[in-house]
Amino acid sequence: MLGPIFHLEMLIGGRRGRQYWFRWFVAGVLIFELLGHYVDYMNVVSTGERETGRVPPNAASDFATDFVYWVLVHQFLIILLAGPVVTAGAVTDEKTRGTLLYLFSADLNSWEILIGKLLGRMYEVFLLILVTMPFMCFIGVWGGVTFSALLVIMLSLLGPMLAIGGVSLLFSVWCKQTRDAVVGMFAIGGILALIWFGVRALGSLGPSWAGLRTLTDYFHPMHVAGPALTGADTKVMFAHLIGTWIAWGSIGITTFAIAVWRLRSAYLKQLEHSGRQGVMEVIVPRRAAVSEEPMLWKERHVDGIAPLTLLKFIPRWFALPGIVLLTIGLVVLLVSIHSGIAFDDVLAMFVTFNLTALQGLNPLHVNKAFFWLGCIVLVVSSLIVGIRCSGAISGEREKQTWEALLLTPLETPSLIRNKLWGILGAAVPYVLAYTFPALTMATMVGPPQGWILVSALTAFILLAATVFRKKLDSLAAFGIALVIAVLALALSVPFGGASLFLTLLTLLVTIMSLFYMGGAGIWCSVRCSSSWRSLLATLGLGYIGGLILWVVTLPVTAVVALFVYLIMEALAKADTLLGTQVAASIGKAVNWPIVAFIASCIVLAGVFLGVPWWFLKNAEHRVGFTERTRTWKAWEEPRPRRKRRVRKLKQELGD
Repeated sequence: MLGPIFHLEMLIGGRRGRQYWFRWFVAGVLIFELLGHYVDYMNVVSTGERETGRVPPNAASDFATDFVYWVLVHQFLIILLAGPVVTAGAVTDEKTRGTLLYLFSADLNSWEILIGKLLGRMYEVFLLILVTMPFMCFIGVWGGVTFSALLVIMLSLLGPMLAIGGVSLLFSVWCKQTRDAVVGMFAIGGILALIWFGVRALGSLGPSWAGLRTLTDYFHPMHVAGPALTGADTKVMFAHLIGTWIAWGSIGITTFAIAVWRLRSAYLKQLEHSGRQGVMEVIVPRRAAVSEEPMLWKERHVDGIAPLTLLKFIPRWFALPGIVLLTIGLVVLLVSIHSGIAFDDVLAMFVTFNLTALQGLNPLHVNKAFFWLGCIVLVVSSLIVGIRCSGAISGEREKQTWEALLLTPLETPSLIRNKLWGILGAAVPYVLAYTFPALTMATMVGPPQGWILVSALTAFILLAATVFRKKLDSLAAFGIALVIAVLALALSVPFGGASLFLTLLTLLVTIMSLFYMGGAGIWCSVRCSSSWRSLLATLGLGYIGGLILWVVTLPVTAVVALFVYLIMEALAKADTLLGTQVAASIGKAVNWPIVAFIASCIVLAGVFLGVPWWFLKNAEHRVGFTERTRTWKAWEEPRPRRKRRVRKLKQELGD
């Protein structure tokens, strides 16, 4: 039943070095958590000896039980996180290498191909789970974990493994690249997790909804482990085990059956290029004409900003209003959460333009809402640009079109930089769709003079975009937009209020972070052999590298914070002496946490502006000197250097 595919997957899996590092990583995390629990245990023991003169009788069992629960959570997380990473590339890797057709031509049916890949890939996940078993066996004894409980817990993991493996294989069948399969898997998984929490919350509303909570319990990580660890009857444990198997197994078997059914037809459909116009091509507007920079045009109008192929079918005229409505809803939700006012009441304030009620809200709550709005937009937008740029070059290699691009007369900077400018240019309409409602709502909760600043800024942007619409993708347009953002940020200090200032500040850092993540994605895409590795490197370099840069630049941040504090203090004192009340919000913001946050944003914006240029230069150097064929022209041969003695002799003869 398993056949040669399973043997091949086991052989290749044994040669992969990532398993070795994954196992050590899981073991290291558990060791650190064990040390943390042991420190808590020693604190409990010392407290008991100090207060009662003896060790608490349940200290050891509580310590062991808490740690065992953490191990169970880690086992479930290993399946949810490592399962898609390992399994989602089972079929897409074959597509990228061009070997899937060879498997189709062999004496193998779709069932034999996919069952071998499923078992071979999930065996790697099972090995990671086995790393946690010595910890559970050694510590679980003190918590009352019996052999039957341990056996039932291990058997309960087979259902989630089958479900995650089946869904991952289905995404691998439908997608062309491993990156798209993994990202799509995590995106759908996040949506399903939110649905699960929502249904579980509905089940807690009353007896009539209790059935929903019972249904969600079958997918709970502790549905089987809970009775097993509390010493429940064997029949109860196996009843929970069968229910979990049915719940998770129904998902796994259904998705695996669809993957087997669609394996050949889906791949053949991906290979077809019939040229027929589909329904979505009628809905989506026609592309703009090819410009003088074909690579920039391709990245902006053909590939776009969508990180997944499925999202490319959503037309812009539908996505832009959706972002506007999502921004409004997110602002209302955040203000409602921080202020404690009902969502409907806050929404009515904004919709009816009730400025009196909005300006009467607690400024601290409103500022927190707009701060978290900026943080959410920064993370989401940088993640999308990072995913998109991480496959800019490696995706061309996987499609076997990179060599053709290298043979074109386009210069290397035109290939590398225009890919980044095209992706960032495709993101501009969506950033503007967020900017206008965010600035408008931030102005509604601020002082009245903020409307002058926002109106002038909006009019200037619309006028410049209309006059210079053919040069919106140029470097000059990026520089002008940066200067305008800095000027608007400076003017918002005395005129716009704290909410408008926070919105503009986070928007400026967001724009710089897009540039930083894009440069990091291009650099990783040039150096990595696959889009999936490039994506992991981009996320690590983007977020962990950004954190390291923030730590390294802390001395500079301290100096900038001092200057910001002095400037804000001077403006607040001048406003108080003159009695203008123009900068009344500055006096409330003159405290070191706010000043430190402002200084950190300014320094990070500067770092994010400078570091990407190094990424681009290094990527261009690598492509130009290691991947591109050099050409020499006979009429451009360098002239031989003259010797100094000959030059000196001619000068003496001339004199």
